[in-house]
Amino acid sequence: MSKDKELFEELKQRTVNCVNQPNDESIESLRQFVTKCDKHFINSLYQYSIFPLRLIISNLPKKQNNCVKTIESSVECLSLILQKSQINRFDIFADVLSNLLHLIDDNSYTIDQELPFKASEDLILSVVKCAKTLIQNCDDCILGQVVSPSFSAQFGHSIHILLSTANKQKYSLIKAEAIETIDCLIGKCELSLTQDTLKSCPQDLIAYFLPGISINISQVMSSDDKLNRRVISSSLTLLSNTIVFVLKSISCDADIESKRIDSKQVKDIPEEYERNGFHVIRDKKWLENTCDKLNIVFEKIISSLISHQNSNVRQSLQVFVTHILTNCCPLFMNRCLPSLIRVPLTYLSDDFQEISLQSDAFVSQLSTTYSNNSTDSSKSYLDIIEDQIYSYITRLPRIIRTCSEREKITSIYLLYGYIKCLDTNGINYMLYSPQHKHKLFECFIDICQFDYNGIRLLELVTHADKAIHLSDEQLLQKWIRKDFSYLSDEKSETALSKCCQLIAQRVESQVLVDYLMDVLRQSQMNASVVFVTNQILSTIGANYKDTEEVLDLYLTNITATLADKTVENMNKDILRQCLLIEGLTAFLHLYDSESAHNYLLKCIFPLLESVGASNLCVYQTSHRALTLVSQYFGYNSISKLIVENVDYLHFIDNQSVPLVIKVMLKFSTQDMLYLFADIIDEIIVVIDSYHRSQSLGEYAAVRSLTYVSCLKKALFTNFENQNEDTISDTEEECDDKEDTTENEKKKTICFQWPQVFVAQTEIHGNGTDATKYINLELIGDRKPIGRGLLISACDLKKAKILGITSLRVRTRMKSPQISDITCRQANERFVTITSLSVNLSTRGDHNL
Repeated sequence: MSKDKELFEELKQRTVNCVNQPNDESIESLRQFVTKCDKHFINSLYQYSIFPLRLIISNLPKKQNNCVKTIESSVECLSLILQKSQINRFDIFADVLSNLLHLIDDNSYTIDQELPFKASEDLILSVVKCAKTLIQNCDDCILGQVVSPSFSAQFGHSIHILLSTANKQKYSLIKAEAIETIDCLIGKCELSLTQDTLKSCPQDLIAYFLPGISINISQVMSSDDKLNRRVISSSLTLLSNTIVFVLKSISCDADIESKRIDSKQVKDIPEEYERNGFHVIRDKKWLENTCDKLNIVFEKIISSLISHQNSNVRQSLQVFVTHILTNCCPLFMNRCLPSLIRVPLTYLSDDFQEISLQSDAFVSQLSTTYSNNSTDSSKSYLDIIEDQIYSYITRLPRIIRTCSEREKITSIYLLYGYIKCLDTNGINYMLYSPQHKHKLFECFIDICQFDYNGIRLLELVTHADKAIHLSDEQLLQKWIRKDFSYLSDEKSETALSKCCQLIAQRVESQVLVDYLMDVLRQSQMNASVVFVTNQILSTIGANYKDTEEVLDLYLTNITATLADKTVENMNKDILRQCLLIEGLTAFLHLYDSESAHNYLLKCIFPLLESVGASNLCVYQTSHRALTLVSQYFGYNSISKLIVENVDYLHFIDNQSVPLVIKVMLKFSTQDMLYLFADIIDEIIVVIDSYHRSQSLGEYAAVRSLTYVSCLKKALFTNFENQNEDTISDTEEECDDKEDTTENEKKKTICFQWPQVFVAQTEIHGNGTDATKYINLELIGDRKPIGRGLLISACDLKKAKILGITSLRVRTRMKSPQISDITCRQANERFVTITSLSVNLSTRGDHNL
């Protein structure tokens, strides 16, 4: 007891000093004393302790100009005392709160017009923190008076000053503290509902300030793109708590227009409320007007935050929406659900897993909750979503053209959320409407328009690109990069693909396939349409027979080109061809081991043809597609795929035969060449049967014939010892081997794929009696044997069908002698050929 008396005497001395000499030293002395005292002692004497500080705060600004530092010290000391106290007197609470907030009110203190009192940032921060501490330590016994009509004016003025501070101040910590102070005050109002002495409805009071709070909070969050995360989180928490407090317990009775709709009915409105007007009658009409205004605020807040890069901000927005939709009344949900539902639907695809999981759980729960609470006059949950999705796909292309890249990703995520929110029945029901179906696919096509102005697609294949034995690591891991007109981030393309794939999983396959066929034909295989179709086909749940018509359409147009060969049109042709090749792999999941032959029979030939393309993009795309086909059907390599399915390659009347043969030979190893014997016979038969066909053409037939010659020579010449033989792809390697020993030369096969072109064509005579003379130049088909040159005359006996009159072979052999074997074969088998000559580089022509 004596100790408390001593402490009191010391406290008395320090407080008297503060009253007599209100300066930094006296206030600091009091602060040090309070710091060392325990909480119980300060709480018992808090009224005595704060008295001099209340005098300084309320009177000093009126007497001195340079007193900001002293006042700041007083506020900090007051805050320290309040932390150790429990305020149980309402008059002290009201007076301290009023004096504190007047310090940061621009219109409160003015000594004269030239030297007004202006609070510094440090003082403002100290005042707001002190006010927050005062409210937090307010005893429950005075809560009823906090929401009383007599205090409503000061209550509203306090909220106004704090909101104004949060809006005007640039310091983020001041903003956050001011908003958290208001939230703390609203929280005390909610606690007042537990008081038996409550004579008024606190929701009516807070409802009066709801418009001002919501508008100011939206201004705070939209004022700066780099707003502090704590400010955003505090603002969302304040707004959601305020809305839920006011709108949580509203009745669903829509028949009584002016019925009071709070669960805690107040029979008589206090006269003071009537006099000062700080209350509202929360009936149905008020709710509808409030919801309409809140929708504007929601739209502004969500638009500014939904694409935020910080995952914590996005999570705060998710919690904000979830809290409101979970706790507010059904009438509010019916009016505001379309504005708020876009947040959880967008975050279904969020990169942060915790956000996406929370959104998924909430969306799944929301449908049931909304259906149970909805009234007969309200729309169903699916009706609201259907209305929203149709409105959204109508304006989404415009949004994509005008917003930032991150906003584009978010916009496509929202479309995915709308589609996912509808179950299978919902999406099918919506797409039964031709208008909805057309609008949805038109939206997809408009978004993924391609940019054809670059020249990257025209790049040709180099020798290094034609490496045929690529490992899994070397193989292109993704399809070629696509340049969209409005999308530049890869995430946008991925998000759009997810939307298309989700539709494929939920819509009836036959309806979808029929519509895709119509769209493909009407668009003349437009690249954007093909891209969207590819994404849908990759996950469509159909039988492969249902999509055969689409597959045939792909194969028919895979080599189609535009007539006008501008750079843009050539890029269109190349990109469309690449997309069609990609599309062939989209059908793979529809086939199993039993139906694989149906796919390979149609697709293996055009894929091999595309691998031989001279364009780099087409080559890379077809090479990857062929690899994926091989892997899907269980083949270790492309070579194995070709060998096992060589019977599916029918070399009919097609000018692409030489190219396909060349690709097959390149992908084949030496020990597999014997399997190509049937191909040789088939090509010879085709040439015999179609030698006068215009579609086959002279060039294709002659080139096919020369490839057959090379192939047969590789098959049947010097293959007895395969381990010692080598096949060289380049003429330089053959030249290098000329310096080897005589024995090594006899064991070496120098084989160059032939390059064939028609040097000269002459026609003598008319009609059916006309004779065709063709000069054929065969470059590189040669074989060194000793000192002579061996020509595969037996492989060229069919040349007379084409009327070939001259055959020239160019070589770099050092010796000009022609072997006896060649001369004998020419005399015995080429009796109709008028001349056979050998062009030996710089040595001229030598007739046989």
